[in-house]
Amino acid sequence: MLPQEEIALLEKQIKQLIEQHHVLSEQVKTLLKHNDQQRQEVIRSHAEIQDLQKQNRELKTALALVDDSEGKDIARRRINALINKIDRTIELLNE
Repeated sequence: MLPQEEIALLEKQIKQLIEQHHVLSEQVKTLLKHNDQQRQEVIRSHAEIQDLQKQNRELKTALALVDDSEGKDIARRRINALINKIDRTIELLNE
């Protein structure tokens, strides 16, 4: 092979490598962006899980406090009484 042919072949291979590098660089950018989006989603999901776990603990505690039907009736009456007080207060404020 002549030196000119070798040089032409090397130039062709270098151009191909440059093109591959460009394509791979774009793929890396896309993957990094996708990775960041997924990381943010994981962070949001983790926060939501923690919130739901907290709510679950609170509900379990509330259920333990009013576990029997008599306790539930008392709790309902208290809630209804509070709602009635709030309604009366709103009526007074509207007058």
